[in-house]
Amino acid sequence: MRKSLRNISFRKELVEYLCIPILKPHKDPFLPQSYRTISLLSSLSKILEKILKKRLSWYLESNNILSEAQYGCRKNESSLMALVDLDTMMYEANSYKASLYSVFFDMENAFPRVWTHHIISILHQAGLCRLLSILIQSFLQDRVFQVRAGGHLFNTFPQENGIRKVLP
Repeated sequence: MRKSLRNISFRKELVEYLCIPILKPHKDPFLPQSYRTISLLSSLSKILEKILKKRLSWYLESNNILSEAQYGCRKNESSLMALVDLDTMMYEANSYKASLYSVFFDMENAFPRVWTHHIISILHQAGLCRLLSILIQSFLQDRVFQVRAGGHLFNTFPQENGIRKVLP
């Protein structure tokens, strides 16, 4: 059994996908940053991704691993909740005539820049159950994609970093 767990991997069809670039409104079509990509995946891949996300979210939430200050990609949390908390802090600071300093930054294109090896390392450190950790690792590694643009299908490329945002 131990050997079989180490050899878990997903079928090629589950870790490959098709990218289609879509021109953003009023942008220069000759600049790469003028496009956003849509990833087309198999239905089974989408289902599996949502199952893994649900199990991982449950584990992280039930073991209090995530910071209370993290709002993104969490059930029953949103950027609106972050604004409500900030508004509360501003009200309290104003009531006590105290200063409140805030720093805001936008992590543009954060999902495509995530280092997948670091994610896997963090999951191991968090004590994630071995099987779930191996499944997630297998799902994130060896991903490949093809780009389809202008009716042409281009070569297959490895996706070395980055994750897709899984919608609820």
